[in-house]
Amino acid sequence: VAGQRKKILLHRGDAPPSGIVLSTETMPSIDTGLTVLDPRSLLVLPLVHLDRLLGVLVVGSLQFYDDAAVDFLEEVGLQVSVALNNARFV
Repeated sequence: VAGQRKKILLHRGDAPPSGIVLSTETMPSIDTGLTVLDPRSLLVLPLVHLDRLLGVLVVGSLQFYDDAAVDFLEEVGLQVSVALNNARFV
C-alpha cells in the first residue's frame, strides 16, 4: 500500500467480485483489547497529501464493503490526510 500508494480491499471467504479474497486462516483478526474480531472486509488506504505519504489507514468491517462504503472511506482518508498535514504546522 505505502510503496504503490494504492488501496487494497481484502475479503474473508465468499465475497463480492471486487477485492482480494483470503481464506479464513490468512485473513488477519483485529484485537481491540476487549475482544478479538474476525472482519469480513479490510480496507487498507494510503494517506497521501501533496504527493507525500503520511501514513496508512486500515479499516475493518464485520460485513462486506460495497462500492459506496469504499468510496466513502476513500473520502474519509483524504480528509484524514489533510488533517494530518495541517497538524504538522500546529
